[in-house]
Amino acid sequence: VFQSIQISQSRNSAQQSAQPNSQLAQLIVGHWTWYQGTKTAGGGLAASNSREIWFYPNGRYQYTYATYVPNMPADIDPVKTITGSYRVQGNMVAAQADSGEQATFTIEVVEGGKALRINGEIYIRE
Repeated sequence: VFQSIQISQSRNSAQQSAQPNSQLAQLIVGHWTWYQGTKTAGGGLAASNSREIWFYPNGRYQYTYATYVPNMPADIDPVKTITGSYRVQGNMVAAQADSGEQATFTIEVVEGGKALRINGEIYIRE
């Protein structure tokens, strides 16, 4: 997912994101989950996607995503895990995977700290 998350910034948001935000950095520490499932016309599960991200206080993260599709071939691993480091600047998180991939995305703590909005998608605190 980090490969697919890219945003453009206006001058104001670029200036805002240049400032470290230690309060937000503290608030996002923890385990967050996102899930989406689709059903068949008969009500069965057609496919599902789940994402989990752990932000650690030492500036490291672990991101795991899984895709389930019925009758998926056994030689395809539906679960991928990415680890790396992150930094919070303004309302932005810049992440760099250990593999070298980089991404920047917007982040907002919502629902009194029970949820995290990452590029508009809601992740629930576990």
